Amino acid sequence: MKITKFGNEILRSAKYYLDLNCIEKGKNVVYCAGNPTKFNNIVIGSAYCAAFVSQVIKDTLNKLNRKLHFVFNSNSVLELYNQAKNNLRIDKKPRPGSVGIIRTGITTNKKAVNGDNHSHALIVRDVNDDFTKFSTIEGNTSSNGVEGVLSIQRPSSKYSVNDYSFIHIEDYFDDMKELINNPYSTFENNNDINIYKNRDIIAFNIIRNEYRWN
Repeated sequence: MKITKFGNEILRSAKYYLDLNCIEKGKNVVYCAGNPTKFNNIVIGSAYCAAFVSQVIKDTLNKLNRKLHFVFNSNSVLELYNQAKNNLRIDKKPRPGSVGIIRTGITTNKKAVNGDNHSHALIVRDVNDDFTKFSTIEGNTSSNGVEGVLSIQRPSSKYSVNDYSFIHIEDYFDDMKELINNPYSTFENNNDINIYKNRDIIAFNIIRNEYRWN
């Protein structure tokens, strides 16, 4: 699926960490290229999915020398959602470069889906034509026994797309809304990905960046 120019820059920043093989060596203890890493200056050992999203957005804005008119930076999923809800379009349709929030349990103060109490933030990488599946780059996730920053396909069998909300930060800058081909596509061009099943998800492991333990 095509992507806005700003969304492309967001994915470029996210892919940077994916290429560094940011994996956990201990619960929520992340090493990127073999070096201990704190996303968004979060306390090591803390859940970091929102911190990863915030770090990627911050890196992108700094690289482009741009600013948002509101704060969109938090290590809390709920706070990220609350920061966005009065400032950005939020809907149920994933788009490349958007921020996905799974809205169950504490994220909305509503009854949790399937009885769990789960919240998670991610960056949408690509979307299939009928919007029923999307691939991601996200932190604090796991697949095939590996935990860290991964690119996977969602939703899993436990959730549906309707369990997510999508924050459309990729549309924020008017002069960067032009749609271009998505160089990080997984549905249109999977020549560089290895698709493998892990329980109820399909993970995309970049072949040239196989996980390495140092």
